[in-house]
Amino acid sequence: MRVLVDTGAQINLVRPGITPLTPARHPLSLQTVDGSAMGGGDKVTRLELEIPVLGEGPNLVFKDTFYCADMDPKFDLILSYPSLRTHKLGVLPHRNALVWEKEPNALLLVGTQTTGVLPGYDL
Repeated sequence: MRVLVDTGAQINLVRPGITPLTPARHPLSLQTVDGSAMGGGDKVTRLELEIPVLGEGPNLVFKDTFYCADMDPKFDLILSYPSLRTHKLGVLPHRNALVWEKEPNALLLVGTQTTGVLPGYDL
């Protein structure tokens, strides 16, 4: 599964054909960052993703709603900023990685293309 983390996105998106979809109770009008219309927003699904925690288990289980969108075929899912916040995930661009605050003052690297575990930190 190819996932794009988009800190500018306000909702999670899934590409058509990845998972079964149901009609959305409240369809959305989708726009790209430049304001142009984006197809989709009329179907929705609830997905449960298991994201590997590197160096320590158990894995992070990420459950959230995804709207179907006609999007770049390079990605299957787009994770939004509100979902990252809800699931206590952050982005480390210099490591090309996500970090999960599993518990207060404990950050763990998550994903399949990162290595290592971050030590605890002081606030």
